[in-house]
Amino acid sequence: MCWAHSKRFLLMLCLALPPGYSRPVHAQTKAVHVERLGGVVLLDAPRELEQALLTALSPWGIRVRALVREKPGQTLPGAALQAGAMARELDADALVWLSDDADGSVLWVYELSNDTVVARPLPDRALDAALAAALALSVKTWLRTSRAIPETVVESEVSAHVPESDRSPLIAREPEPTRAPRDSDDAARLQIVLHGAGRRAAYEPNVTEARYGVELRYFPWQDPISATRFWLGLRADGGERQSFGNAAFEGTYSEVGAGASAGVSQRVVSLFSLGMHVNAALHRGALSGTLLSDGAAAKRQRVGAIICMGPEMELLLEPFGIIFQTALGAALRTQRYAADGVEVLETNRVWWRLGGAARLTVF
Repeated sequence: MCWAHSKRFLLMLCLALPPGYSRPVHAQTKAVHVERLGGVVLLDAPRELEQALLTALSPWGIRVRALVREKPGQTLPGAALQAGAMARELDADALVWLSDDADGSVLWVYELSNDTVVARPLPDRALDAALAAALALSVKTWLRTSRAIPETVVESEVSAHVPESDRSPLIAREPEPTRAPRDSDDAARLQIVLHGAGRRAAYEPNVTEARYGVELRYFPWQDPISATRFWLGLRADGGERQSFGNAAFEGTYSEVGAGASAGVSQRVVSLFSLGMHVNAALHRGALSGTLLSDGAAAKRQRVGAIICMGPEMELLLEPFGIIFQTALGAALRTQRYAADGVEVLETNRVWWRLGGAARLTVF
């Protein structure tokens, strides 16, 4: 009787077990790649900046997360301490945020690995797509310099196979580029400037002469988010021959020159900038004419050095520009021209120039 009950119990137990239970099960240990979140966390920033950062950093395998969080303070060292704590809390390699106060707007970047925070002032204009791209380029440049790149942590765990479709997209690492892309905004810009002006009081007799010139301006220190730009240049100019005469001589005078220039410009609004320029050059004056006493021809040349400087205002119509200029010039010494012992022309030490220019950005 007991054996009958035991057989019935075993039969019920077998029916209750799932199919295939009797087959042996082998646990498998498999090494999988688990990636920490890391990357850059953008704190409560405009949509334009978020899109620009995604565009700039994604090709480098740097993840961008946009979160609405309270931002760190605007004074050091408190801002660095708060940013460090927040970066560790959010598992971020770097934090990026904007701040605004009565003094203007500032871009902040905190990098966790070296516990460093940098602040860059923003131009006094609205955050449009162009400015957002410049800010993103500045962030990328800093991160590339500090080598803040995501790291992959390899861990081992005992588990069954996890289907690819079930993995979180947040930990999918984008491939590293095979080569660094060229950033056109990193390159210094070259400009061609065509000048035209009237110069007054350069020599006696006192006349206003037309001057024209060409200048190459080179920007070796290009900062994508700064409204202030410095440039170096090469300039050559000349003018038409001017006729003059007196009791002893009738003839013409002309002057050409070439030299180096430098300047600085500050964008004040989106379409205008104000600046200063300075030019130092060697010039050659040439006089030719006829002595009235005997009709003999006379030709004379003199070489001297000049320096001029003044303000300029530019209308920005990229890649073109219209520049309005004025300058005060000075020669190192007065040049005197004489023929047959008679002084026929004398240059002035100080003169002024008023005119404009057309500018074209080459690259």
